This record gives sequence, structure tokens and C-alpha cells, in this order.
Amino acid sequence: MQKTRGSVAKVRIQIDLTKKRPRHVWLGFSEKDPTRGKWQIIEYEEVPPYCLYCKQQGHFVGTCPMKTRYEEFKERKEMEASNKGQDKQQST
Repeated sequence: MQKTRGSVAKVRIQIDLTKKRPRHVWLGFSEKDPTRGKWQIIEYEEVPPYCLYCKQQGHFVGTCPMKTRYEEFKERKEMEASNKGQDKQQST
């Protein structure tokens, strides 16, 4: 409050990457009067990418190797099922 130091403060926090990050936080200046304070905008640095599909850090859903493999597997199964259906129609 006296501004004797720099105007920037860095705080390390732990956040849940599966939830939306808050854009601001309330800084209360008095325990007796909770209305004394201000909203401080939060600037995030170095937040790792987080995949909501496989729950791993390091990539987003669009580049998820597990999701890609699952989709390829699903396509292969659908192709096999449709091929079996065509084989049954041709044999009758």
C-alpha cells in the first residue's frame, strides 16, 4: 500500500487445469472491513497445455495421440462391420 517496492508481484498458485481459470481475484485490505480492497487482474505465465481427453499435460485435445488412436480403431471396427454386412448380402 505504501508502494515502496516495484509495482509487480508474482505469486505461484496451484490450479485445476480442467476448470476455467479465474481472470481476477479479490484483494482485501482489511480483515475488519471486507469491502475495502480491489479486484486484481491475473496474468498467467507458462501454463502448460492440458488435454481434457486423456488428462495429460503437454498437448491439447486436437493433438491427443490417445484420441487419434481411438478414432482410428473406431473407424477400423466400423469398416470391418460394414464389410461383414456386405459379405452377408453377397452370399445370399
